[in-house]
Amino acid sequence: MPFPYRDPKQAEPFALGYFERLRDSDDICKTWLGLDAIVQLRIQEPDIAVFVDTRGGREMRIGPGLAAEAPDLTLTLTADSFHDIYTGQLNVFTAFATRRVRAEGNAALIMKTAWTLPQAIQVYREHCAAAGLPEQEPKAARPEA
Repeated sequence: MPFPYRDPKQAEPFALGYFERLRDSDDICKTWLGLDAIVQLRIQEPDIAVFVDTRGGREMRIGPGLAAEAPDLTLTLTADSFHDIYTGQLNVFTAFATRRVRAEGNAALIMKTAWTLPQAIQVYREHCAAAGLPEQEPKAARPEA
């Protein structure tokens, strides 16, 4: 199933809302805070950007667009790949290996969050349900090495 929104004006708030829900998960937020970094997501088709800033390790700041300062890591992927990963349809390690997700900068940062992926998938499914989107059964709920 493709990403639910093709209009950036709908896609950006949907993506931001998802990251805000991630921040509400104690384990996920604690893990992201441990990164002590700026992670930039560039989502294509539609073209939107979201950043997560955890510098200082006290707050997980989430914002639309490009971060004002240089990110420690930039992840670029299509909206469909984003949706496939977080619905559990696409294994995140396969996505990196096949370049469906491209990393620029310190890719080790995102690998530190891999153990939270099953929770992140569940949060995304809840976020989709809250938006009235059809439910997706995850195929790869656990990341495989």
